[in-house]
Amino acid sequence: MSNKELKQILVAHPVKFAAEAIKSFLQLKGINCYLLDDLKDFRYLIEDLAPQLILIHEDIYSEQKEVFAGQIDGVGVVKYILISKVDSPELEVFHGRLEEPYEIGEISKILQSFLD
Repeated sequence: MSNKELKQILVAHPVKFAAEAIKSFLQLKGINCYLLDDLKDFRYLIEDLAPQLILIHEDIYSEQKEVFAGQIDGVGVVKYILISKVDSPELEVFHGRLEEPYEIGEISKILQSFLD
């Protein structure tokens, strides 16, 4: 187990049901989760909430990668994790990948492993 316990995360997922499921399971483990509809204006959330991870679905990222780059410019304390079905050349921007499908009941353990 890492000395750094996961406490705060931002999630950008295009399927509301899936995003809410992630949030619910994380909250059961005492992890605060804020849901993003898009990547257009979330830098203030990084500054205010200080999340340890930002979990972004590949569909949202592929549509808004330029916007994402502008939002994270100069922010170095957060790890960015891509949710995807296959390896992607886009991964160079990210610190890791959460492969779909994943076991929702194990989501907190999986995400914690990115901080280890």
